[in-house]
Amino acid sequence: MKIAAIVGTNADFSYNRLLLKYMKKHFKQLADIDVLEIAQLPAFDQDQPYEEQSMEVWKFKQTVKNADGVIFSCPEYDHAIPAALISAIEWLFYNPKNILEEKPTMVVGVSYGTQATSRAQEQVRAILLRLTVTLLFCPAMKYWSAKRPTTLLRMATLPMPPP
Repeated sequence: MKIAAIVGTNADFSYNRLLLKYMKKHFKQLADIDVLEIAQLPAFDQDQPYEEQSMEVWKFKQTVKNADGVIFSCPEYDHAIPAALISAIEWLFYNPKNILEEKPTMVVGVSYGTQATSRAQEQVRAILLRLTVTLLFCPAMKYWSAKRPTTLLRMATLPMPPP
């Protein structure tokens, strides 16, 4: 199974990137997880003709299109989704077809704050539901809050136990 895991920020350092790298390592026996960066994507421009999209946008869209499922790992800035993530999502449903339509999708996020990324995850889910995306979510686990950032840093570098 091929999964496109999208780092929902263009920041150089991100706990969400670490989470996706941990997931890639931890679930390597079950899925081929491709961690995708969005920092190289230009801001979304609906007036740009489809044929003139940049190579970065084209590669990003093709990788997601060819995946069996998608994971969005989103940070939360001031109770909202980062602009770079909104732009990346817009590129995915821009002409000629919504690449995310009916594709199994999961939204995760990590933060060391008390509320973690719960509001941002809700916002991403609301956008994706509007786009007729098949969302996978566990009501009992809206977010994962790592009280101490060093815990997540350690987890991302831990050797995985044998299957």
